[in-house]
Amino acid sequence: MVVSGPSTQLIVPTSTGRLYAVRESDGSIAWSVKLSAAGAALQPANIYTTPGQPAGAVMSTAYVAGADGKLYAVIVDGQLDTAAPWPKAFHDPRNTNNAGTQP
Repeated sequence: MVVSGPSTQLIVPTSTGRLYAVRESDGSIAWSVKLSAAGAALQPANIYTTPGQPAGAVMSTAYVAGADGKLYAVIVDGQLDTAAPWPKAFHDPRNTNNAGTQP
Protein backbone atom coordinates (compact mmCIF):
# COMPACT_ATOMS: atom_id res chain seq x y z
CA MET A 1 0.00 0.00 0.00
CA VAL A 2 1.40 3.39 -0.98
CA VAL A 3 1.19 6.20 1.59
CA SER A 4 1.88 9.77 0.52
CA GLY A 5 2.90 12.38 3.05
CA PRO A 6 6.20 14.04 3.96
CA SER A 7 7.75 11.26 1.86
CA THR A 8 6.05 8.59 -0.22
CA GLN A 9 6.34 5.16 1.37
CA LEU A 10 5.21 1.65 0.61
CA ILE A 11 3.77 -0.14 3.68
CA VAL A 12 4.82 -3.79 3.53
CA PRO A 13 3.54 -6.52 5.91
CA THR A 14 5.57 -9.73 6.02
CA SER A 15 5.07 -13.43 6.74
CA THR A 16 7.36 -13.07 9.77
CA GLY A 17 5.14 -10.61 11.65
CA ARG A 18 7.03 -7.41 10.77
CA LEU A 19 5.68 -4.28 9.13
CA TYR A 20 8.05 -2.17 7.01
CA ALA A 21 7.82 1.30 5.49
CA VAL A 22 9.98 1.43 2.37
CA ARG A 23 10.89 4.83 0.90
CA GLU A 24 9.76 5.29 -2.68
CA SER A 25 12.71 7.58 -3.45
CA ASP A 26 15.52 5.08 -2.92
CA GLY A 27 14.05 1.78 -1.64
CA SER A 28 15.58 2.14 1.81
CA ILE A 29 13.68 1.16 4.96
CA ALA A 30 12.18 4.22 6.68
CA TRP A 31 11.06 2.23 9.73
CA SER A 32 10.01 -1.25 10.75
CA VAL A 33 8.18 -2.78 13.68
CA LYS A 34 7.59 -6.33 14.84
CA LEU A 35 3.84 -6.56 15.42
CA SER A 36 3.43 -10.27 16.13
CA ALA A 37 5.55 -11.46 19.06
CA ALA A 38 5.10 -15.04 17.83
CA GLY A 39 6.15 -14.09 14.29
CA ALA A 40 2.71 -14.82 12.77
CA ALA A 41 2.14 -13.74 9.17
CA LEU A 42 0.53 -10.36 8.53
CA GLN A 43 -2.14 -9.66 5.92
CA PRO A 44 -2.13 -6.64 3.57
CA ALA A 45 -2.81 -3.40 5.42
CA ASN A 46 -5.82 -1.12 5.14
CA ILE A 47 -5.55 2.54 5.99
CA TYR A 48 -7.97 5.00 7.56
CA THR A 49 -7.56 8.77 7.46
CA THR A 50 -9.90 11.02 9.43
CA PRO A 51 -11.73 13.29 6.95
CA GLY A 52 -10.95 17.01 7.00
CA GLN A 53 -7.36 16.91 8.21
CA PRO A 54 -5.26 19.91 7.10
CA ALA A 55 -2.89 19.28 4.20
CA GLY A 56 0.68 18.61 5.26
CA ALA A 57 -0.27 17.39 8.73
CA VAL A 58 -2.15 14.23 7.79
CA MET A 59 -1.85 11.22 10.07
CA SER A 60 -3.57 7.93 9.33
CA THR A 61 -4.00 4.56 10.98
CA ALA A 62 -2.85 1.43 9.16
CA TYR A 63 -4.78 -1.65 10.24
CA VAL A 64 -3.06 -5.00 9.78
CA ALA A 65 -4.57 -8.41 10.56
CA GLY A 66 -2.27 -11.13 11.83
CA ALA A 67 -2.50 -14.90 11.44
CA ASP A 68 -2.41 -14.98 15.25
CA GLY A 69 -6.00 -13.63 15.27
CA LYS A 70 -5.03 -10.10 16.33
CA LEU A 71 -5.73 -6.81 14.61
CA TYR A 72 -2.87 -4.34 14.82
CA ALA A 73 -3.17 -0.55 14.42
CA VAL A 74 -0.14 1.55 13.51
CA ILE A 75 -0.08 5.35 13.16
CA VAL A 76 1.56 6.45 9.89
CA ASP A 77 2.40 9.91 8.52
CA GLY A 78 0.38 10.58 5.38
CA GLN A 79 -2.63 9.07 3.68
CA LEU A 80 -3.44 6.54 0.98
CA ASP A 81 -1.89 7.73 -2.27
CA THR A 82 -4.87 7.78 -4.64
CA ALA A 83 -2.60 8.57 -7.61
CA ALA A 84 -0.52 5.41 -7.11
CA PRO A 85 -0.77 2.66 -9.72
CA TRP A 86 -2.10 -0.77 -8.78
CA PRO A 87 -2.34 -2.12 -6.12
CA LYS A 88 -4.73 0.18 -4.30
CA ALA A 89 -6.79 -0.60 -1.26
CA PHE A 90 -10.51 -1.14 -1.87
CA HIS A 91 -10.19 -1.21 -5.68
CA ASP A 92 -10.86 -3.91 -8.24
CA PRO A 93 -8.56 -4.66 -11.22
CA ARG A 94 -10.28 -1.90 -13.25
CA ASN A 95 -9.65 0.60 -10.43
CA THR A 96 -13.37 1.39 -10.06
CA ASN A 97 -13.46 1.42 -6.21
CA ASN A 98 -15.82 -1.57 -6.36
CA ALA A 99 -14.03 -4.61 -4.98
CA GLY A 100 -16.93 -6.86 -6.07
CA THR A 101 -16.50 -6.07 -9.78
CA GLN A 102 -15.24 -8.93 -11.92
CA PRO A 103 -12.44 -8.26 -14.45
